[in-house]
Amino acid sequence: MAIEFEPSFSGPYSREYTYHPTASIIANVFASRRDTLFSFQARIRAGALKPVVGVSYVHGTISRHAILYSDDGSRSDDGVAIVGGADAPIKFAPHFYFVPTFRVLLVTGAGTCASLDTPIGQDTSTGPFVFRYGADVRVAF
Repeated sequence: MAIEFEPSFSGPYSREYTYHPTASIIANVFASRRDTLFSFQARIRAGALKPVVGVSYVHGTISRHAILYSDDGSRSDDGVAIVGGADAPIKFAPHFYFVPTFRVLLVTGAGTCASLDTPIGQDTSTGPFVFRYGADVRVAF
């Protein structure tokens, strides 16, 4: 078993749309969200797959700009997530591994329905479940 710290940075989740707040005005809206996750987790040996469980602090930066009508500006929100997933290390050399990773996070607070009470929250909500995949390289000593 290994205890590890795993930071994760998302690309922007964005949405662009137009609507008519009145018959003569068209609002062009651009909403965006970017999350940073700091996870503390345990990785367990279980054959070829290495299950991962842990907890994560989630910091989200969100913004919503409606051109020609209003500007909700930007703000940040914070939350906690339960982390689960698996690593699948592939050995390339005696101490060198390529590791595909998959994570599922159940997020509370940041990016969930808790922020749906305002237009900026409605447009930038990503929901309670986050799926992340990636790859890393590990060197064992």
